[in-house]
Amino acid sequence: MSSVFQKLGILARDACGTFLVYPAIRALRSAATHVRTPEEAVSLVFSFRCCGIRIAPGQFPVEITPLLKVLAEKPPRRVLEIGTAGGGSFFLFARVATDDALLLSADLPS
Repeated sequence: MSSVFQKLGILARDACGTFLVYPAIRALRSAATHVRTPEEAVSLVFSFRCCGIRIAPGQFPVEITPLLKVLAEKPPRRVLEIGTAGGGSFFLFARVATDDALLLSADLPS
């Protein structure tokens, strides 16, 4: 899971400056400790805001929640997201992946 937070740190640093990254990562990490279900994870990414940083995915909750439920039944060992944007979808995919999953994210600089 730490790679998700590292990726979010890179995204936030590029967009907002280094000084905002670490409080936002700490806040997300803290909020994520209470997340147990795909629905709770979706709720978190769509509501998360800290230091002007948001990670809401481009999908609607009604689109991504059923996919996450299917993935949670047979957790992926590899996740590749091309076009990461704010990192919300990547965060969600990482939440349902196995603990030892290989997580890769690719995006163009904004």
